[in-house]
Amino acid sequence: MIASMSGNVPAIKLMIENNIQINHIDKEKHSAVHWAVACGQLEALMTLLENGARGAQAVHYAAVATIDDITLERCEAILHILLKYGANVNARDIDGRTPILWAASCGKFFFF
Repeated sequence: MIASMSGNVPAIKLMIENNIQINHIDKEKHSAVHWAVACGQLEALMTLLENGARGAQAVHYAAVATIDDITLERCEAILHILLKYGANVNARDIDGRTPILWAASCGKFFFF
């Protein structure tokens, strides 16, 4: 997960080469894809998705991930990548919220 958060693509590739489970869920119920999205790590996200990582729920985080360190352009690029890899914009989280509801509730309605 730390490699995804920090964008350490060589470490991610090494883990993939050594058959480390890239769809592992941590104790907070987040995946490597989630952390790559939440931390704005575009290259890490691409590496994970190109190697079979699942990322459907991460679209929720792309919709609201415009923290100070992540530019709007990077968030839009991340969202487009997730959609390219089959993320469902109508997917609901465990509380029944869709990405558009997440974005609107965070004052970030501009993605949709």
